This record gives sequence, structure tokens and C-alpha cells, in this order.
Amino acid sequence: MTTHVEAHPGWDRRRLVYGDWSWLVRDGLDVIRLAFFGGTIAFAVQGRSTAVALTAASVVLLIARIIDLPRWFDFGLIMAMTLIAYGTALGLYGNWFYYDKVVHGLSPVGYVPVLYIALVRLGVVPDPGQAIRERRVARISGIFIVTLAVGTAVGAGYENVEWIEDKFDILGGHFVKGLWDTETDLLCDAGGSLVGATFLTVWALRGWSSRRVTVVPAPEPSASPLEAFGKRFRAARGAGVTRESRLADLPLAAQGIALVAGGVLLLALPSAVATDGRDRPGHRAAGIRRLRGARGGSTCRSRGAAALESPQ
Repeated sequence: MTTHVEAHPGWDRRRLVYGDWSWLVRDGLDVIRLAFFGGTIAFAVQGRSTAVALTAASVVLLIARIIDLPRWFDFGLIMAMTLIAYGTALGLYGNWFYYDKVVHGLSPVGYVPVLYIALVRLGVVPDPGQAIRERRVARISGIFIVTLAVGTAVGAGYENVEWIEDKFDILGGHFVKGLWDTETDLLCDAGGSLVGATFLTVWALRGWSSRRVTVVPAPEPSASPLEAFGKRFRAARGAGVTRESRLADLPLAAQGIALVAGGVLLLALPSAVATDGRDRPGHRAAGIRRLRGARGGSTCRSRGAAALESPQ
């Protein structure tokens, strides 16, 4: 649900914290998202294989931007993707033994409520923003149970993927360290999913919307860059438009730069070379000769007229 109020032209604390700053970058979360994309591009340019995981996480964050998640859900997903993807890219799983447990315990808190919201968008489960208004106990209990089940299922599925990789050596890695490692990963997944399910249940009890609520809307762009260029091009080809008028529409500094560039270009024109190898005068030299010839002709005519008028 998006509030429909007039765009606020000024800046205050509410707009700085909650947005919207512009139609493209709404708030600080979009800034973090863009920084995530920038890091992905940097790793890809360096040719690192870990850029694949960062690219997948970037796609997830882009989809989250499109489906209009509430701010806390969006923030939790960004943190979860940062822990998972950048932990792989920076080699934190191998350098710190307990980093794997931190990821398994904290990342479900961020992504499990988002998975439930994704199911809401697909129409599979009830909307937590409306559950408080209809069959309160059954709906909200179902929200908690489904969210917890989805989180634990995702954790168990990932452990299955690790076992299959080690069994058939698909990527050449070794992920399963033993029974203790798998069991502690599952416990951490269950604990994080429990926290995420509790958070979503409290959200549903409060009756808060499952969509991002606009606090201070930003004005939409009046025209795309292509449309603006088309308008300027059509205006430039209109009747009565000359080069002088186009130059006059430019700022004073731009006019000065254009005039200086034109003068330098005229002085720097090279002489044209004929195809038969003989040098011929260029445009600048030909113009100067024409000017001299015109002046010489007028001088001769004036002298001839004076001679006829003078007495013999």
C-alpha cells in the first residue's frame, strides 16, 4: 500500500531517514543496494570466480526492489545477502571457522520473512497486513508456522546440496566437515528461522502493510532523456530557427567557448592537396586571395576613373 500525498519539495529529517529522495534512489537502502552492485562489478572486472555468487545476490536484491518490500524486510535481505555472498567473495568461510555458523544463524532472520512475502505476492499464503482483520488466530498462527517451516526447509535443502557436492565432486570443493558441522548448521538455521517467523508474526499482529509505505513521495521524472532529446530536436528544426538563435540560447560561457573554437578552427584549416600531387591553395588561402583581388580591382577602377577626369 502506497500513500498518495503531494510531493514534498523540501528536505527534513523524515525525508532524509525514510525517503523518498528521488524516483530512482529512494533512501539509504537503495544506496547500499547500489554499493552492492558496484562491488559485484568490481569483482567481475577482476575476473574472480566469486563474482557469480555476487551476481546472483544482486539479482535477488533487484527483485526485492521491484516487489516493493517494507523497509525492515528490505534491510534484512540486504544484510543476509551481504553475509552470504561477500563472505564467499572475501574468503571469510575459510579464514574464520565460526563464520559459517554466524551466517547460518543470522541470515535466516533477514531472508525468511522475505520468502513469506514472496509467497504472498504469488497469492499462495495470506497477507500479514490483512490477517489481523480476518480470522485473527488462525491466520496469524498459520503465518508463524509457514514462515518457520520455510526457513528450516531452506536450511536443510542447503545441507543436502553440500552433501551432494561432496559425494559427486561437482565443483571440486569440500563443504561437509562431519556430522557435528551439519547438525550445528541445522540448529543455527532453525534458530534464525524462529526469530524471523516471530518478527513476521509481530508485524502481522500490528497490522502493518506488507508493502513499502511512502512517507514523503518524490516527484516523478517529467520526461525520459530520450523524450527530452526528441523535444529539443523538434524545436531546433522548427520554423524561424537559425544558427544565431541557437547560439543565443546557450549560456554566456558556452557562447564564448563556441566562438573561440570556431576561430581556432578557421585559423587551423590545412591547405587542400590535389590528387595529381601538386599543392593547391586551401579554403583560407583562396579566401584571402579573393579578398586581395577584389581590393586590387577596386583600386584599379578608381585610378582609371581619376585619370579620365583629370585634364590632358
